[in-house]
Amino acid sequence: MIRCRFFVAILALSSVVVLAAQVHAQDRVRIGISSYGFGFLPTVLAEKKGFYAKHGITTEHVMIKSSIATVALDNNDIDYYVGVGPAISAVLNGIPLKITMLTAAKLHFLLLVKPEVQKVTELRGKTIGISRFGSTTHLTLRTILNHFNLVAGKDVKLLAVGDPESALAALEKGQIDAAYHGAPLDIGGVKLGYKILLWARDYLDQPMASLVATDRKLNQKPEQIKRIMKGTMEALLFIRNEKEATVQFISRWMKVDPATAAKMYENLSPIFSQDGTITDKAIKAAMDDVLEQTKSKKEVPVSMLVDSSLLKQVQKEMGLR
Repeated sequence: MIRCRFFVAILALSSVVVLAAQVHAQDRVRIGISSYGFGFLPTVLAEKKGFYAKHGITTEHVMIKSSIATVALDNNDIDYYVGVGPAISAVLNGIPLKITMLTAAKLHFLLLVKPEVQKVTELRGKTIGISRFGSTTHLTLRTILNHFNLVAGKDVKLLAVGDPESALAALEKGQIDAAYHGAPLDIGGVKLGYKILLWARDYLDQPMASLVATDRKLNQKPEQIKRIMKGTMEALLFIRNEKEATVQFISRWMKVDPATAAKMYENLSPIFSQDGTITDKAIKAAMDDVLEQTKSKKEVPVSMLVDSSLLKQVQKEMGLR
């Protein structure tokens, strides 16, 4: 009789464990990204390599314009968003969101010049191509030029040329003397004989991508957020420690040849965060960028933009801090 009761108890306990596992397995979330660009590699890799599934979450990446992504997030059309600027802009406009961890802690912009140019100061009186006026490329280039005692619009002319491919075409046509943009300007430019004079990441502490969640999600599903963070963190560690496998993944995902994928890894992997850490300095720089672009003076405390409480728990549980 006692053995029978013991068996029933064990069976009941097993049922609870199985049920709990099923609940985790049934967690389905949608992650919004604005492109299939290199900056979104960590969460995409986490999905494809099974890091999220390992933590009981089935994910789907959804392509969504950055201009509407935060509204979709607030409306529960997506569960998470990968970005920075749009999230900060949304908070400034009253949408309750938080940056929970950084995935790309640095910008991927570079300054491409003609081979004979040795120093930034040699661009005095020259024209540099940017994406558009008021953009992050415009504002960050202005800051970098100031570092070399050059004033954009005075000592150096700027010309809006559009995307990286258009910037490269403008260089080839002689319309500009240098170009400041993101990938694939680096690989395409070097192939045509130009050289990379500097990377923005060496001069600016400004993030490119983060994991964003609503305040509602933070309050209602903190454990799910932690599991998403752990999967993302494992992807960041994989990118840093498994170069060959990451290059193979980049080649398949971005549909480029292995040599190009290897060069992309070499050039751009330094932008990714080591452990998701968020600094006030980085967020303040990103907020200043948003305020400048929107011509707004509505600055808010960093605490309204960031919640790193769960990140600190995850870092501790994973032995990263």
